[in-house]
Amino acid sequence: MPEFYFNFPTRIKIKGLFLWLLILLSTHTNAQFQSTEASLSLKLDSIEKLKPSLKKDTLYISTLSDLILYLKDNKTAQEKIALLEEKTSGSSWMKGHSLYLRTKGYRLLSGGSYYEGIDLLNKALVYAEDKNDLPIQAFCYRYLGASYYILEENKKAIDYYSKALNAYKKLNAPKDYYVVLSNVALCRINMGQYPQAISDLSRAIKLATDKNDTLSLGWFYGNLGIAQSKSGAFSEAQESLHKSVTLLQPSKSYVNIALAQNELSIILRQTDNWAESYKMAILALNNAESDQGQIKQMVLDNLYEIYKIQGNYYKALEILETANALKFKNDSIIKRKSLDGLQALYDNKKKETDLIKQKNRNLWLIGGSAFLAILFSLAIISRNQIKRKSDLISQQKTEIETINTRLEQLNKGLEEKVEFRTQALQNAIYEIQDSLLQGQILERGRVASLLHNNLGGVITSIKFQMQAINVETLSEKEKSIFEKVYEQVSSIYEQVREISHEMTPGEVGVKSLFENLSKHISYINATEKIRIVMEADPSIDFEKRTEGELFSIFVEVINNIIKYADARNVRITISKKENSVNIIITDDGRGFNESASPGFGLKNIEEKVKLMYGKVTILSLPQQGTTLSVILPGFV
Repeated sequence: MPEFYFNFPTRIKIKGLFLWLLILLSTHTNAQFQSTEASLSLKLDSIEKLKPSLKKDTLYISTLSDLILYLKDNKTAQEKIALLEEKTSGSSWMKGHSLYLRTKGYRLLSGGSYYEGIDLLNKALVYAEDKNDLPIQAFCYRYLGASYYILEENKKAIDYYSKALNAYKKLNAPKDYYVVLSNVALCRINMGQYPQAISDLSRAIKLATDKNDTLSLGWFYGNLGIAQSKSGAFSEAQESLHKSVTLLQPSKSYVNIALAQNELSIILRQTDNWAESYKMAILALNNAESDQGQIKQMVLDNLYEIYKIQGNYYKALEILETANALKFKNDSIIKRKSLDGLQALYDNKKKETDLIKQKNRNLWLIGGSAFLAILFSLAIISRNQIKRKSDLISQQKTEIETINTRLEQLNKGLEEKVEFRTQALQNAIYEIQDSLLQGQILERGRVASLLHNNLGGVITSIKFQMQAINVETLSEKEKSIFEKVYEQVSSIYEQVREISHEMTPGEVGVKSLFENLSKHISYINATEKIRIVMEADPSIDFEKRTEGELFSIFVEVINNIIKYADARNVRITISKKENSVNIIITDDGRGFNESASPGFGLKNIEEKVKLMYGKVTILSLPQQGTTLSVILPGFV
């Protein structure tokens, strides 16, 4: 018996905690699926060659219904469903109609149209319970349970799964029994009932071991590992998950292997074994590469946490953006399918209501053409029927209103979820941004300290030793060489001091950005080689952790102007607009051709601004000066 395709492992967030659930995708490998599909197709071809008879029709409908369950190609499945409907629509054989409802309901569920699928399965169940058709009952109970599990109605799911277990027990179908039993355990994990889940899975593992069902055992041990992990038994959980990976390897069930490896990575991370956690997460990502659903999303979420803790913020941000794009895509698909399903169910109910109204009108037309006495009798009967059907219409109207309410709630819930995840992404970006800035400031401070204390100290020592030389004893040529060397050493010393000061201005963190910048400008203006004017909005208040980064940008821009622009005047304007800071630096220097490749200095400035999610714009023409504009969003 196949499980429908959405029945993949999922991780959902409940009350701030992550819960990872492995749901059985199928009781067959892909090869078994293809083999079953091929054998049913051959059987159907052989039935078509038989002479027309009731037995042939019965056998054909049953085989066609089973074949549709195993078809992987959705287009082919839809064509076969249309054929099945044609074969059963005019028949008085109620089981054939029930098989059609059951089969179409299953395919709708496998495509994510849960509400419409549930509606058809319930209709099929009405016949099955009335005629005591146990196989169809078991099928409907099973997939109604799976549907309600996906819709996170776990108690209702367990109710249907329990009925399916009773039916499979009577049918003596052990494999179907232990598969459904494992799904009951998944509901219990979702509800936080870990001891009961472990008990159910242990029973399922024993039954699957008796049947030597390696593939199912791989899934069950994965489920068991999750339940053990959630209950705090990490050592037992790791053992179960390793068994799961080993058992799943021969079947090449890469998606489920990825899930087991990802959960192993999470457990290793929780026990501070970061190196092994990272290795396992990379293996999981490789195995989940073909998946674009919640499985790959879970692995990416785990990798994001690992990279963030390791301090690899660039990689963490890259992973986070990929994961959130995937989440948004999956949420949109779920929303569309859920809305389509609710709309289809609404349309179906509306059609039934219209049909009942039409039947009522027909009754009146028939009554009008009969004798008066018969009309009177029919009127009495019709009145009772109308009352009953009116009550039914009222009931269906209430159901439709309930569906509309559910539709509105679902839409609102999904919108809130998207808004929450968007805000979470923004918060994470700011968090990583701050960490990157802090890391750069600390690293620049370390390098500046090495330059000033180590290299600066060595150069100072060289200068002192050179000063100790008696120049008078040197020849004219030696004196000339000595003076040039001493001048170069002094120049190097001044450059080292300048670089060290640029990388970590001594008073950033003590004084404000504007105070440090004003002081720096005053030193430059004192040379009288260039005049710098600054206009700044005093109400702008930067965070201390970003002031050092901004100061280094200003210093680098000013130094570039002094070195390359041959400018006489520079104007710096710092203002705010709405939720952003606007910085404009204009000079009257020689300018340059914008189409030329930017130098190292400009590239460095652009990288720093980009790190703060800002934007740099440069306007320049030869001999007409340069204007550099920086916009920093969210910094006020």
